[in-house]
Amino acid sequence: MKEFLSKAKENLKIAQLSFDNECYNACANRSYFASFQAAVAALAAHG
Repeated sequence: MKEFLSKAKENLKIAQLSFDNECYNACANRSYFASFQAAVAALAAHG
């Protein structure tokens, strides 16, 4: 679970950097993966 949450946080950070640099497609991509990995972490935590 911690691995997925760590990946989610990393992807969210990269999404913010992408947005700040006007790389909007990359921002959307990393935001999607951050959400996905956070959801996996939540499901793993709650069975």
